[in-house]
Amino acid sequence: MAMAAQKAKKTAATDSWHNKLASSLKNLSYNNPLYSARLNGPAPSYLARNFRDPWGGDAALGAQILSCRLPLAGLLHKVGRAKPWQNLAAAPLAEEEFHGFYWLKHLHAVGGDAARQLGREWIHAWTQEFSDWCEKSWAPRILADRIYMWLTQYAFFTFSGDEQFQKSFFQSLMRQLRHLLRIYPKLENSKDRIKILKALLYAAHALPDSPVDAEAVTLELEDAINQQILSDGIHAGRCPGQQAHILRDLLEIRALFTQMNLKLPPNLSSSIPAIARGLRFMRHGDGGLAAFYDAFEEQAGNLDVMLSAANIKGRSPDFLEESGWYRMQAGRSLVIFDAGQAQDGDLPHPPLSFEMSLARERVIVNCGSGLAKGGAWENACKIAGARSTLDILNLPHQPLPARITSQRKAANGYHWLEAKAEWVGQDSTLSHTRRIYINQQGDDLRGEDYVERSQNGIREILPFCLRFHLHPKVQASQAQQSVILRLPSGAGFRLRASGGQLALEKSVYLGQKGLVQKTLQIVVYGELLHSSGQIQWSMQKESKK
Repeated sequence: MAMAAQKAKKTAATDSWHNKLASSLKNLSYNNPLYSARLNGPAPSYLARNFRDPWGGDAALGAQILSCRLPLAGLLHKVGRAKPWQNLAAAPLAEEEFHGFYWLKHLHAVGGDAARQLGREWIHAWTQEFSDWCEKSWAPRILADRIYMWLTQYAFFTFSGDEQFQKSFFQSLMRQLRHLLRIYPKLENSKDRIKILKALLYAAHALPDSPVDAEAVTLELEDAINQQILSDGIHAGRCPGQQAHILRDLLEIRALFTQMNLKLPPNLSSSIPAIARGLRFMRHGDGGLAAFYDAFEEQAGNLDVMLSAANIKGRSPDFLEESGWYRMQAGRSLVIFDAGQAQDGDLPHPPLSFEMSLARERVIVNCGSGLAKGGAWENACKIAGARSTLDILNLPHQPLPARITSQRKAANGYHWLEAKAEWVGQDSTLSHTRRIYINQQGDDLRGEDYVERSQNGIREILPFCLRFHLHPKVQASQAQQSVILRLPSGAGFRLRASGGQLALEKSVYLGQKGLVQKTLQIVVYGELLHSSGQIQWSMQKESKK
């Protein structure tokens, strides 16, 4: 992973320059007195309709919040009572989650005057500190989360609140809503479009004389679903975590229509089961998500609740055709394989990576997401060195493949899969073909990785490697050209490789939100001397300790 971070520096520097330019332009547009004045206008003193959040909170976490310990980004953060956000600047994802106000539901679960008072106190402090546009706290997805939470938790925190609080609350809410309406036309290609439309729908129905047109927003929602959800139910971004967020957003939108006794838009009704099946497809045996495309494992219990609400029937498919995901289940072993093309993101995501688990124990993983840590970690977790796939060692990051093709066979309990990614340059082409086989019992996993290039007159050596990142709970020891893996249950595998030099090296795992865990990776080094190179490997079950 150290090499991965090194390779990401050049890209991170370029991204940083672009981000600074975009930030400067936003500041010129929004962070000025003239724009601030445009956000002023009439504000109501009540809600026309109170909506219930369909999930409820955790009273134990609410008790922690009463002690100024906020559960954000997977960790408890000790904060000050006066301005709690000041303690979160070093934790970017935790700071975002605070500004989204999802923690209000945990206070609601505790109930009582003390919880209401703290909720009002922090909302009022926020409205005074962030009355004008701020790039972080007014980011569209965070703004949408906050509007939704303020509207669905309103009956809880305003009970026994005074008139001054109500006035400042509604003035702030309306300023934020006017800004969101102003910028929405620029967000039609945003991955957060459905989340933003959810907030606008709730505002349309909850506020008296709302400036939001409910019918127009519903039509926008139908268009967004058609735009972002592929035919196999996977979100176009192909991130398992985003899949969970989209399902939650759509279930919350369904709750609004249900509470108002309104007919559901047709594609909302049909998309929820498809998205839920796609989410279930992405789960390992421990109930958490596979760590592809900036995803965290997430809490299995929360995923269970959403899937139960979606009320899907039947088993998940083994193959999702349009998005290119494969699921190979044999015995107690599971392989989740990515043979699809990345649809969005700042960096091209390397293809043909996989994760493997045995029952409830993860074995082969990707490195996870750097979103909770920010900075260089974000880019480092996106490049090939952070995935269990091919890594071309002299590239700062692999470009987006021009084409990915795949095929599979399954019979009598065994699975066989072949996928090929091709990169086309001005004077050369490069391809990576990965073949994976797993037997009926799930105790024999075999792979073959074939790298081929066509280059006009150039015969420079091209170094590459295959990486197999291990979950932090897996113990590993090297024995010549093999590595013995031991799981917490005592089960074990031996990984062997031919065609390259095998090594056991350090790595890190960021699949659990808020944590950077030390782990190991198996690396098989090879060289492309002429037109092709090949590495064969196998993972076979060892006797249990």
